[in-house]
Amino acid sequence: MADEVDIKADTGNEMADALASLEAKEKELEALETKPEVKPEPAKETVETKEPVVAVEEPHVEKEIDEHGEKSKEGRQVKRLRREIADLKSDIRSLKDTVLTSRPEVVEDDPEPDLSEMPTADEVRAHSQWTMRQVRKETASQDKKIKTETDNKVKYGKEYLQMVDDYVDQEDEPDLFALLTDNKDLTFNRKLSDDPKKDFLTNFRNAQTFLQGKSPKKPVHTKVPMGTNTGNISKPTAEIVNVDTSGWSQEEQQVAKLFTPDELRQMKAEKRL
Repeated sequence: MADEVDIKADTGNEMADALASLEAKEKELEALETKPEVKPEPAKETVETKEPVVAVEEPHVEKEIDEHGEKSKEGRQVKRLRREIADLKSDIRSLKDTVLTSRPEVVEDDPEPDLSEMPTADEVRAHSQWTMRQVRKETASQDKKIKTETDNKVKYGKEYLQMVDDYVDQEDEPDLFALLTDNKDLTFNRKLSDDPKKDFLTNFRNAQTFLQGKSPKKPVHTKVPMGTNTGNISKPTAEIVNVDTSGWSQEEQQVAKLFTPDELRQMKAEKRL
């Protein structure tokens, strides 16, 4: 009974976080969708004069490119927010089902039958049946484990590619897209953890740094706990300082908003930022 209460309490906390996140993203989406469109000023009436008119070439092409780029970014933001809202609603439905159906796993008591020194046919039959039950349980457990691992890999890959699609325009940034999705050279397509968002942020920043002609940071797989140095000597942190993202690109700052300050500090401590 206590286990069931704990399950429902944990699920309730997750649901509260999901609902808060859903509300925030819906407001962000509403702000983007209701953003007023800037209309060009009407052309002023020209007055004919006898003075010669000198034609001045206006940089229409550059202005159109800038407007196209801005609209593309906004379009990707809207697309990403809609997908995240749909995912959150799906998660909330799953959490509700978990609350309603959660029950602690019942372990059946199935002790091994005794065999006497001179076992009877019934004893041998009972022991053989017990052995088969154990084999079936082990097989089912292994199958479940393999299915879970496969499902997690598929989910990770799907979420990682979705992050690439949300923040990288394949047509406008073909080199960056190629680095982040290269399945042969994994320099900028590394799986560093079980969190595709964190891995994307690391790969994304390193790939952009590389394309700018700089040396990207090499991610460290060993986690360094907050408040410790690279040795095992305890070193309490005197002051908590947030990760400074002011020098990051606009796209990198958008990705950083997916994480809490604590998560960003942890990633920096792991030398992934």
